[in-house]
Amino acid sequence: MRNKRIQIDAMLAVMLLAIAMSTVPLVIAEKNEEKVSPNYSDQKTVEKIIKKLTDADDKYEEEFAKLTPEAQSAVLDYLTVYKVKHSEVISSVVSSGYDDGCDSRKYEVWGENRLGNKLWSYFQTIDWCYDGSKVTSKTRLRWGEVHTLGWKYNGHIGNTESGGVDQSSYRAWTQGSFELCLGGDIGCIQSCYPWID
Repeated sequence: MRNKRIQIDAMLAVMLLAIAMSTVPLVIAEKNEEKVSPNYSDQKTVEKIIKKLTDADDKYEEEFAKLTPEAQSAVLDYLTVYKVKHSEVISSVVSSGYDDGCDSRKYEVWGENRLGNKLWSYFQTIDWCYDGSKVTSKTRLRWGEVHTLGWKYNGHIGNTESGGVDQSSYRAWTQGSFELCLGGDIGCIQSCYPWID
């Protein structure tokens, strides 16, 4: 009886050893699996990273430095201007006759990334009144706006006006300055100087 007990104990030990040995390769395989990298060509993935950097406020440079090189490249690609576009908005003319009245124009120039998202905008609006032979009043505003982190508006760098009140016409040209700066080792990597005439 004692021999049978030893045989049963030996068989149990062998079975437990076999079970234990069969799980060892699984544990090793799980530890050797590589993590799947995020798809940085996916707009939503990059926008999540941009959101995280934006939420970091003034510490976004530190957060950017913590990103993998692939993530940094995707962020830079997202923030880089790919196209510059412009539009003109003409308001309704208030006129008492054919050659007199008041008018308004709003001009916008903006930089877009590869996905068509606006990164910054530069504006000029001009409102004026005309009595049929000369400008009787005018108002001009110009400004810049940034729509995503990293970009900063540095102000106006160019301005030319001709004509005006008591003249037969009025014309205004303006130019602004924008820079994409991420600090640290990256520094400023793109500058744009949009103009409106």
